[in-house]
Amino acid sequence: MKTLDSTTTHKFDKNWEIATTNKSFSSDDLINAYLVGKKQAIKATQEEKFDKLRKTVKRISDITIEFDKLLKEYGFRLQHNFLKIKNPTSFEILTFVREKDFLHKNFIEIYKKAVEIETKEQNENNISVQFIFSDWNKESDERLVFNDGFALKHKQIS
Repeated sequence: MKTLDSTTTHKFDKNWEIATTNKSFSSDDLINAYLVGKKQAIKATQEEKFDKLRKTVKRISDITIEFDKLLKEYGFRLQHNFLKIKNPTSFEILTFVREKDFLHKNFIEIYKKAVEIETKEQNENNISVQFIFSDWNKESDERLVFNDGFALKHKQIS
């Protein structure tokens, strides 16, 4: 695009002249500056959102570790934990235990503790976390769990 200068203004009208400024920018310069600024803003926003998600997933990891300790206190043995991120503030933790633990009459206490944790996280941290329990047996398949959206498997800490 050609910019206006003193040699081209006389072609429009003799009553007009180029406004003088310390610096002039073409429309292309303006559009370029807008696009660069937009890219920088998008990148900063994405980084901020990712950082917030990372901190929330860390919080979910801490909850999972504490819950695993609770299972052990009750004499139940954890098999696996999987995490589904529904959105940046909503998570599901799929907890697999041995079949005999899952069917044990005292496992109801684990459900009660899970509800307490879910309520606390919602009220104090505005995080929706839901525990889902199932028994893990020899027919269980991690691929099916993954296909249900539980893309992260928690590393067990002994």
